[in-house]
Amino acid sequence: METARKLAESALRTTQDADAVASYIAQRTLCRPLNEDERSIILSAQGDFLKHYRAAPEAASELLAVGETGIEADLDPAEVASWTMVASELFNLDEVLNK
Repeated sequence: METARKLAESALRTTQDADAVASYIAQRTLCRPLNEDERSIILSAQGDFLKHYRAAPEAASELLAVGETGIEADLDPAEVASWTMVASELFNLDEVLNK
């Protein structure tokens, strides 16, 4: 989970545009661009995660506390948590695990 969080933080440091963040994470996990169906699914999932973490900030804090490295204080915790979950989902795809 910490690796997913660090990837999300890195992506959010480059841009706040959701489409660009999705592309950044996909390129570093899948080593290829997303197709339109995948992009739609990822952006929808991120939106759902973001709603959840905005409604439950304590859940975002709990997720972001996992690991040995500190939390990037200047980033929105709900945003980081939502993209952390997206990155985690991508890390767990067979396409990533079987490279």
